[in-house]
Amino acid sequence: MKKILKDMESSMGMEIGVVITRNGIPMAWNSTGNTDIETFATLSATIYGASEVIFSGVNRAPPEVVIVSSPEGVFVASGLGKKGIVSGICKSGDSQLLFDGMKTASGMIMEVL
Repeated sequence: MKKILKDMESSMGMEIGVVITRNGIPMAWNSTGNTDIETFATLSATIYGASEVIFSGVNRAPPEVVIVSSPEGVFVASGLGKKGIVSGICKSGDSQLLFDGMKTASGMIMEVL
């Protein structure tokens, strides 16, 4: 999983990449800076879980990828079935590239889990 996260750094500009359990426990990570991985993992699980509840509340399928953008970066997260979530922060980027990159990476990680 660490290799996949490292590859996401080069292909997507991901500064922080984390594979976490559904309740926010980090399983693997790659970070280019000094980040509190446990806090990042917990909050990533909260954001992704909340998005699932929102979609469920309007009788829609859960999101494949969640993207939250700010002027200084983009948060992306994708579910790994019942096994977990992969999330990260990218410097910036094209939303379609990030969406496609997360779908590809999550598929590769699910094969490993």
